[in-house]
This record gives sequence, C-alpha cells and structure tokens, in this order.
Amino acid sequence: MSGFITRFTTLLKLDAKLALRHKLVHVTVVIALVFGVLVGFVLPSELTPRAIDQVVEPGAGVAPAPTVLEPEAKKPPFNQLFIPILFAVDLSVLGFMFGAVMVLQDKDHGTIRWFRIGPGTSWDYLASKLTINLGLSLLNFVILVGLGAPAALADPRLTLLVLLTCAGMTLFGIGLAVFFRNLAQFFFPLAVVGLVGAMPMYLVLTPTAELGWTWWLPTYHVLFGAEAIMFAGDPAVIRAALGFCAAFTLVAAGFSGAGVDRRLMRETH
Repeated sequence: MSGFITRFTTLLKLDAKLALRHKLVHVTVVIALVFGVLVGFVLPSELTPRAIDQVVEPGAGVAPAPTVLEPEAKKPPFNQLFIPILFAVDLSVLGFMFGAVMVLQDKDHGTIRWFRIGPGTSWDYLASKLTINLGLSLLNFVILVGLGAPAALADPRLTLLVLLTCAGMTLFGIGLAVFFRNLAQFFFPLAVVGLVGAMPMYLVLTPTAELGWTWWLPTYHVLFGAEAIMFAGDPAVIRAALGFCAAFTLVAAGFSGAGVDRRLMRETH
C-alpha cells in the first residue's frame, strides 16, 4: 500500500505540473468564469413576455386563453435552467477531452516510454490522470454553480452526480485515446463524442420520442438528474441518474484500464 501511495503521489505531482504548464487549469477557470458570469449576471431570471398585436378575422371570435399546467408548481429561474445543460455539454465533454489530451501529450513527448520501464503500474497511471481531471471538474463545477446558483452547492447529490459523470467521461476519453497517435488523429472522435453527447439538450427544447435513445448517454442523465435535484423534481429521476452514471463510470474504468495496460504500456510503435 505504501508503494502505491509513493508512486501515485509522484505521478500526481508530475501530472499537476503538466496540467498547469499546458494551461488546462487556465482553460478550466476561464470557461467556468465565462459561463458562471453569463448565467449569474447576464441572463435574466425571468423572461418578460412582449405584447403582440393579434390579428383576428371578422367573425372568428376570441382566441382561446393559453392552458397553464400545474399552476401551483414553482417555476425555476430562467437563467438557472442553463446550468444542467452546461453540465452535459461543457463539464462532461471537457472531462473527456482533458483525459484524452493528457494521454496523447504523454505519447507525443515520449513520457510514456519512460513510464513503461519504471516501477509504476497501469492503475497508478490511470488513478493520477483521473484525480487531476476530477480536480479540474470540481473547480469548474464550484465556480459555475457558485456564480450561477450558489444555493445548489448545498446539495451533495448534485456534486456527486456531476463528478460521477465527469469521472466516467474522463476514463472513456483516456481509454479511447490510447488507440490514437496524436491529437490530430483524435479530432474526429472528439467531434463525434461532443456532438452526440449534446443531443439530450434538444429534448429540453423540444421533447420528442425520436430522441429516446439518448437515455443511454451519460449526458442525458446528468442533464435531467441535475435538473431534478436543483428544481425539486422526481426523486426517481435522481436515483436513475446516479445509478446510471455510477454504472457508466465502472464500465469506463474497465475499458480504460484494459486499454492503458494492453495498448499504451505494451505498444512498440
């Protein structure tokens, strides 16, 4: 156990220095600040409907009044509705991208060759990368929610759900990156994951059965699970989101662990 702690600490210090050197921390803080300020101070909490002129044909009668569903329900602030969406299209994708970038940088700089002949194991390597990325995700989360909806920070379920999703996406990015030589080759998978991962966002705008398959995406569960946590939604949705994201993280850990061990630590090209 002491050997693991020593190896893990050494790798963690190295990865932290690389994250600072390659501006991953700077990018995280800037993105979080931009979105946090946008949500907290630029977007309105309520939309004021604008009066429009109604054109009524002679004899058409009076237009029916709009139907209001659940009139006693508390309407969430308009600006805070964007926070769960940002969890899905920002934090999750950044976790995927940063995890992959750190592996590809190790390949590009030749660091991985030295690691192969050292005492470290594949799990040491993976644990260090995951810890750094979870730290970046937590920093992003605290800044974004702290500026946009500070009261939500008091609910540990929200933090757990977001970190579980970011952990799974980071591990998935690491596991996928080991099969590519450099960042240029990885651009296409990165674009595909980003576009597919953003699909649940359209269900917020226009619910449709045609996008029912997005239930299988972790971004679906972090979006609607976070929405349920923040705005007192269905507890069943929260439980399903936490369970799915935990299962996804375990599967991603197995995938990335096997990929790092069998491909990254043994490849000769």
